[in-house]
Amino acid sequence: MLLNLLLGSVVDPSRPDLAAAVSQRLEDVSEREWAECLRCLRNHRIEAPVWSSLLALGLQEAVPRSVARTLHRAHVTSVIRSTAQMRRLSRILTALGQHGIEPVLLKGVALLNSLYPNIGARPCGDIDFLVESEAMPTVDKVIVELGYRHQSETTDAKMYVDRQGVTLDVHHRFKLFEDIEGFDLISEVTPQFASVPTISVFEPNALLVHLVFHLRGHRRDMGYFLAWILDIGLLLNQCRSQLEVERIWALMPDRETAALLSRIIGFFARETGTDLIEEMPWERNGHPPLTAREILRIRRRAIWKLERPIAALKLLVRGLNPASAQPLPELRFSDLLRWPGDVMRERRSVSNTLPSPARRT
Repeated sequence: MLLNLLLGSVVDPSRPDLAAAVSQRLEDVSEREWAECLRCLRNHRIEAPVWSSLLALGLQEAVPRSVARTLHRAHVTSVIRSTAQMRRLSRILTALGQHGIEPVLLKGVALLNSLYPNIGARPCGDIDFLVESEAMPTVDKVIVELGYRHQSETTDAKMYVDRQGVTLDVHHRFKLFEDIEGFDLISEVTPQFASVPTISVFEPNALLVHLVFHLRGHRRDMGYFLAWILDIGLLLNQCRSQLEVERIWALMPDRETAALLSRIIGFFARETGTDLIEEMPWERNGHPPLTAREILRIRRRAIWKLERPIAALKLLVRGLNPASAQPLPELRFSDLLRWPGDVMRERRSVSNTLPSPARRT
């Protein structure tokens, strides 16, 4: 499957035989296969990292011109947007630093600054970070002075938006790790693209648990989003020497998150040939690994909101007036036919997972 080959080139680009293997495979790709692959890349928002990988391997000329134009355009767009995000982030961090506040960066801005090879390789949407709850009055004042306005608020975070519509999520409570004691969860690193001396991020083990937990939490609305699965794969590959399986196990919030991590590791081993971590201590009988086709099916069903009542209305609107409906990926008969089997595999993976030692769930 072409998609698996491209994913492997992003996650593990240092393999000595990779460029030759990818080049040889690309010679046999049909126009129809490229079209299908491009649809998958677009639906999972991974055109930019794939093009970045092809550039690094020197294979940009090995893909059809129309494909290269599409991927190149996505990468350029990512460069422009991420550059603007890094400027915003740098101004915010500098202003907060003047008050002695150093946030913990979360999600895209943290990953781009620590894992990805160039500023266009990982599109950045919102800016997310975590601060101490006691610092929120000062943080709020600084953010508003920088030109942001309040948008909404939850018990855990305040959301702001700037004049360009870019969202800033300031978290002052992080439930995932608030009952964990005896662990130093934060690392200080030199950012790759933000114009500040250092940034604070979760250390690799905690970051891994957070990413998998976040992916699982959004599964109903977004499916298994390959952009986020790539984040996890890159972290697993680049931080091998810092990852400790027992520490990861201790930080796990529940057996569902542990099971999903095992399935993702199995996905990379089976589908892309990238071995990342072996012998998870929480596995009893092994897990059925995720497959690319399963990920694509679950993503399509999630985009169509088939697990929510609004799905029927969305289908009806699309049928009555396709031109007015928001563009959606093609829903296939196999997406529905294999739905029960996908659910059963997920449930079996959880049943094969021991309860978390940290939370005892």
